[in-house]
Amino acid sequence: VALVDVSTRHGSDGALGGGYETKHGLSRMNTTEARLLVDAILPIVQCGNVAPEEIGILTAYTAQKRELKREVAKRVQAGVPGAAQLHKVTVDTIDGFQGMEKELIMFSATRSNRDGTIGFLADARRMNVMLTRAQRGVIVFADGEVLRSRGGFTSFWGDWIDWVEKRNAWFPYTELEERQKSPEMQAALEAARQTAAAAPAAGGTWVEVQSEEHGTYYWNQKTDVTQWEKPQGVPVKKHEEPAAAATAAQATTTQTQAQPAAAATAAAATPDWVEVVSAEHGTYYW
Repeated sequence: VALVDVSTRHGSDGALGGGYETKHGLSRMNTTEARLLVDAILPIVQCGNVAPEEIGILTAYTAQKRELKREVAKRVQAGVPGAAQLHKVTVDTIDGFQGMEKELIMFSATRSNRDGTIGFLADARRMNVMLTRAQRGVIVFADGEVLRSRGGFTSFWGDWIDWVEKRNAWFPYTELEERQKSPEMQAALEAARQTAAAAPAAGGTWVEVQSEEHGTYYWNQKTDVTQWEKPQGVPVKKHEEPAAAATAAQATTTQTQAQPAAAATAAAATPDWVEVVSAEHGTYYW
């Protein structure tokens, strides 16, 4: 359990900057907090101590959820090492995540303002969902003093922060960066990269995928592992576009699946390729 303080009060040079929230329609967002949280999660994914499928990024605001997803997409498109795994990390609002659990929960509190107002973050029910969805760990990214002050609202955040502070688990983001750059962390990252490179020996067919959105990455069809580095010592197939694969096989069916209402219209024959039309991701092939 930890509280990572991303407010501009930490750091003598004010390097974090721009940490105040902004209003987006009826919702709230904090671009600095979103950027720092996604930067922090990359080493966790790269080390492999927690599977990306077992990580959840939660926030109370729909605008912040969109901003977090945008930050994830930026790193994937830029080809940042390890970022190919980020698409397996769940990004959701607290209300949308109720009833589910993950090994690690990263929470973006979002609120950071001069008045110390936290809005419905003060709601004990939302706080309960955020703190009880993790099986192994919770890391809160927030303006700690704003959460503690609660802007006149009745809230348990002050008690929680006091509890975290007594255990020396409240620290500024700059300290987290220093920890991630430490020789121990770098050695762990290098060991994880070597393990990933050796992973093909475990079996499965590796496919080189050319994606307009993500660039070139490699996918193991058996384990569903994706990585930027080309697997060594094993054959790697070239990815074929669905249409070309259908032509070559002479028997492959391309099925259009509207998500999710039109799923019932699936063809009786089992297709090799499915064209998926998603409101969130657009059109892709599965």
